[in-house]
Amino acid sequence: GVEAHDFELDARTMGELGDAKLVFAVGLHMEPWLESAEKNFPDVRFVKLSDGLETLALDGATDPHIWLSFENAKKMAETIADELALAMPEKADDFRARKDGFVAELAALQADYIEQTADLTDRTLVVTHAAFGYLAHEIGFTQVPIEGLGSETEPDAATMRRVIDYVKAHEIPVIYAAEALSPKTAETVSRETGATVRILDPIENLDTARMEAGEDYLSVMKANLATL
Repeated sequence: GVEAHDFELDARTMGELGDAKLVFAVGLHMEPWLESAEKNFPDVRFVKLSDGLETLALDGATDPHIWLSFENAKKMAETIADELALAMPEKADDFRARKDGFVAELAALQADYIEQTADLTDRTLVVTHAAFGYLAHEIGFTQVPIEGLGSETEPDAATMRRVIDYVKAHEIPVIYAAEALSPKTAETVSRETGATVRILDPIENLDTARMEAGEDYLSVMKANLATL
């Protein structure tokens, strides 16, 4: 249960990183423990998947939710496959074949998003957590966030009033709360405007239990499309 932006490694898990050869991270301050780990374990290869990707910003801060861009997700998959192939060359063909299959599924889902949202006249995503900027950008939507990029950011009264007025003025029918985060601010806006609250998943808290139940990046993104 810890929200992804706030997750810190405990001492035991931090120590276990020293036994790793390769560690993947998003970067962009998404992992508060990363800088310390890099200093403590200079022999471990830490790969920041955000390196080389085009990023978006909100209020002067870089948006770390790069995986919600299909184009970025494809490049991240390429990087992961290449790094694993270097670390375990005997399995390189398998890694690259699995990457190719995943990228093909990503491309098909990206096309579904574009096709199935093409006729929507309301192209505004009013969201509680400002995690969906990359997705909105790729499918021609505008993200209007109530809260900021981090889970600890709560809107002040002026921000709430601005969003409520925006929803009323533009007759926005739906407000999207983020899965695993409190829907309180969305519910407040809903009460003031009559808009419906739905849940979008920023895939920040896809834990072991959910993955063992069969959820993965593609299934969650398909569910998000159905919600839209």
